[in-house]
Amino acid sequence: MTRIGAAVLDLSALAALLGVVPLTPPEVDTAIAADVTLVDLADLLRTFHEHRPADVHGDLVLIGGVVSEWVPAPRYLATLTDLACANSELSVGDAAALALARAAHLPLVTGIAELAGVDPEVAVMVLARRP
Repeated sequence: MTRIGAAVLDLSALAALLGVVPLTPPEVDTAIAADVTLVDLADLLRTFHEHRPADVHGDLVLIGGVVSEWVPAPRYLATLTDLACANSELSVGDAAALALARAAHLPLVTGIAELAGVDPEVAVMVLARRP
């Protein structure tokens, strides 16, 4: 993946940065994320770290230093609602990432290829799987 200036990172992209999923970590100068993604990330890390709170907290601190802004849901809620209702197969977290990318006029970085093309207004960059 080519280094990009600013982008919205979804759960899979944040997990890739931490080495939790087998994806190539994104190279982004300014990472933005939906605040609801933080809850999903904590849940994923809880399982990954086998319920060891110190390890979960350590990874959350690391990712907190990478993400420039955790954008509150009210700033993209109308778009989130539209996307989630029009695409019932999307998780709310995926819809939130797409909605934030659209509202912020930024590309979305994800490991989920199916998100490309869901919203024609959002450029989606799909992370490659690591060998």
